[in-house]
Amino acid sequence: MFEKMQDEMRCHFEIEPRDSVLINPAVVIKDWEHSPFVCVMINDNELSKEQYKLDQESDDLLLWIQTKIKDKTSIMIEGLMPLSKS
Repeated sequence: MFEKMQDEMRCHFEIEPRDSVLINPAVVIKDWEHSPFVCVMINDNELSKEQYKLDQESDDLLLWIQTKIKDKTSIMIEGLMPLSKS
């Protein structure tokens, strides 16, 4: 479980598997409280919406990423404002 950066709509963390490969990690970001519209980046590369799944439970954001992590990896989740309909 991770926490978002205080007063910001983003969370950044690093994962470094030891002696194995991490397949399709799932994370919980506590107290997300923001829009479920997000940008997910791995090592500064934006993932397509097909590469991850989101759910929101109360104020927590649940994120599942379809990937294999072998080495130290940086993950950034940033909240986006929904497009307004005019």
